Amino acid sequence: MCKRYWATLFLIGCFLLSFVFVTAQSPISYLGLDQGLPNNSVRTIFKDSKGFMWFGTYDGLCRYDGYEFKVFRNKIQDSTSLIHNWVMLINEDHLHNLWVGTRQGSCVYNKLSGKFTALTYTTSNAPASKVLVNDVTRGMNADAFNNMLIGYENMGLLFFKNSEFTGTRIAVAGKGGDVYDFSVQSIVVDKDKKTWVFVQNKGLCYFNYKLMKLQLVDTTLQSGYQASKQTGISITNQFRCWPDQSSSESHKPLDPLQMRLDSRRFLDHCPRQADCW
Repeated sequence: MCKRYWATLFLIGCFLLSFVFVTAQSPISYLGLDQGLPNNSVRTIFKDSKGFMWFGTYDGLCRYDGYEFKVFRNKIQDSTSLIHNWVMLINEDHLHNLWVGTRQGSCVYNKLSGKFTALTYTTSNAPASKVLVNDVTRGMNADAFNNMLIGYENMGLLFFKNSEFTGTRIAVAGKGGDVYDFSVQSIVVDKDKKTWVFVQNKGLCYFNYKLMKLQLVDTTLQSGYQASKQTGISITNQFRCWPDQSSSESHKPLDPLQMRLDSRRFLDHCPRQADCW
């Protein structure tokens, strides 16, 4: 009788502990049209330095404060509004300005003024004139030196020094000459402050800050989930570079100018520390 009593008490205690554990977990809430989201097709999500959640949809840019949405859209004949409603990418610079990439160019949102500034670029032929960016944004990232790099579907890579709003075009260096028109798939800055750019139909490139050019490292990488045990780099379909934990060379810094990838051996790899979704 005594054993049965203590066994029953133990089971009740386990049940109560499990109930407390489950209820202590953060609840999952659905955010959709009824909650103020302008479109259920969310292209990108970003958390800024203030803790606000930003959502890029097919019908505008949204800021969520935990209670409600604030929606930003393009307004006709208003150059200080969102440049285009189809938002592709969101990022933040060292001044906490929000950089927004769309299907028709990119812009920067000033949180204090509440206004957007469309990004421009200069060319070597006319360095004094500014050209409005009007291309699909495919990659966007801040480097380790307070610069912003943005890649586009057709016009290649733009470099914004000190996160200024007018950039310069960056070429892919080649034997036949520099190439400016190409498609960027993604931009990554690794822990060693090196900047890597994946160029569609060309391969993996390293950004040389001295030459201000992209240097093609390997031409065999044409899609995601390819990695090399030889160099200890793994590349996912969103082009995030990870050290291959199975490689004996993974503890050594990579020399991008001497780096060559073994195209015969690839590895599907996701690090234990990574957030895999």
